[in-house]
Amino acid sequence: MVFAPGKYRLRFQYQTEGLAKQAGLHWAVSRDGIEETAGPVLARAAGGEHNVDWSFDWKKRGVYQLQVVYVRVPGTIHIQRRVELASVAFEML
Repeated sequence: MVFAPGKYRLRFQYQTEGLAKQAGLHWAVSRDGIEETAGPVLARAAGGEHNVDWSFDWKKRGVYQLQVVYVRVPGTIHIQRRVELASVAFEML
């Protein structure tokens, strides 16, 4: 997607099953495989769906990828758990 300088907001709903608090799963804006900015970590909380608003300012024009990224925290073992995105909305403010 093409980003122009400005303020952006990503709103999403999600729920997890058995995901550790610091699992390393997060949204990111990347270019050529390098994260330019990272959003909040998706983590387990007390049941139900979680609503998140991530707002950020962007200063560079260009083509970037908005993606969900998993980076395992050093020293932890690989586990299989479930994350379900219920809705996603991205907008320039």
